[in-house]
Amino acid sequence: MKEVETIEEITNEERSKLRLSLKLYGFDLTLEQVDKLCIDDGKDLKLYEGEQGSYSTYPLKMTCIKKIIMNERGTLKMVVCSDGTLILLSREMAGADIQHFYSPWGTKQDIFERIKEGMWVVFSQSWKKWRFSCLTNAMSKEEAQKWLDTYSRIAKIRKESSDKQEVQAIKTLEHDGLVTQQALQSKLIQLEKAQAEALALDKQEEILKTTALNTQIEIKKGTKNTTLKLRALDTHIYTITVPSDVSIKKGEWEDFVYRHRYRWYQHDKDNVLNHTLFPDVWNEIVKIRNKDIELSVDTKKPITLLFKETTTSKGTVTLTYLNGKRVSYSEVQPTLFEYFMQGKQLRSLNEEKKEDDETLKDLQLKRDNEIITHGIQGYITDLEGETPINIGFEKRGKEWDLVIGEKRIHLKGGIEKIKSLERVLTGSAQGYHARHSTEELYSRLCSVLPEEDAIEIIQTAKEMGKLLKAIDSKGK
Repeated sequence: MKEVETIEEITNEERSKLRLSLKLYGFDLTLEQVDKLCIDDGKDLKLYEGEQGSYSTYPLKMTCIKKIIMNERGTLKMVVCSDGTLILLSREMAGADIQHFYSPWGTKQDIFERIKEGMWVVFSQSWKKWRFSCLTNAMSKEEAQKWLDTYSRIAKIRKESSDKQEVQAIKTLEHDGLVTQQALQSKLIQLEKAQAEALALDKQEEILKTTALNTQIEIKKGTKNTTLKLRALDTHIYTITVPSDVSIKKGEWEDFVYRHRYRWYQHDKDNVLNHTLFPDVWNEIVKIRNKDIELSVDTKKPITLLFKETTTSKGTVTLTYLNGKRVSYSEVQPTLFEYFMQGKQLRSLNEEKKEDDETLKDLQLKRDNEIITHGIQGYITDLEGETPINIGFEKRGKEWDLVIGEKRIHLKGGIEKIKSLERVLTGSAQGYHARHSTEELYSRLCSVLPEEDAIEIIQTAKEMGKLLKAIDSKGK
């Protein structure tokens, strides 16, 4: 939409230009007559930023249309406002944008036909220049002040409740060049109702949070040990016992028993229930160093963990112990996930040994052969839904190639990176937002591959996954 041309002051430099415009556009007025018309009557109403302007990002003012003069050809109107502003208005011109209002693109505003003397209109300030924005149905200073007060209240609620989804869900007021007091009042009522609803829900949230902290988290302190019991949002009960000198506070575990409504929509609930909070609990447990930890989920037999920091010639390293046996850190979390969450037997893990240990080499070879034969399998979930993913690998000496369709790409990071990708696809990655996440899969691929290769791998995997789903569907 084309902005209305405005002249806030007729300066000496503009006088010659205005004199020429009067002749070119066919206005039967002299410059001296225009001077006498453009006198500030002091009747405009202003909304300044810093005063009432704290309610609005952009200052507004309202002024009254004092005089309208049509040119000889009936193509332009010279509009003189009570504050001395002069507008040259064409049939095509429309109001400039204004905060909290919205005029859909292509809307015919017909300001040229609708504007009339005695009507109060709105100006907004942009780059220290006042621009005409819209007409109102106010025909007196009292009505104009009421319009401006209503707008101020709308702007205030929008600002006060910028973090309230209930308020932000209320659509911006749409207009066609005329914004009536009735339209403003209707929008204000909607916003006030939404704000009241948001505030009432916030009070309920505080009650829900307090109740969850008091009833779903239980901390028992003994002389030797402290036991934490979480009745978590995923319906599982996590029991963690640590030495009494380890600090455990309820607030640190709030996220496991309570989520604010903006983080607890149905898809959030489904995600937590389907994938559990075990990886998130694990992330908290691994922060505890050099202390014996006992962990149990629901009625499963507890296991003991120890993450022991020690200093070597290569620096500080962390050794992992499961039930008193030193094990590979990368194996523990997936194994315990299977044991606690999938009901599998607790399988024996490989003790960390030197690289030349024959047993470790045999196990590594077995694992390599499994990957070469079967690849890694799982699925990703995003806006396109759930897609099965099967990625193959080939080994060349100590190096690995990722195979997808006809493409082979050297994969830096080797077996550890393959395991990292596998954890995303199988849903055992730490942090439930990372499990089955297309974005997480892309991020982990990008850590060792160019972005173009990562995108191509995911796109190809998706195409193959959709084809597989289609074949399975026909088979049924």
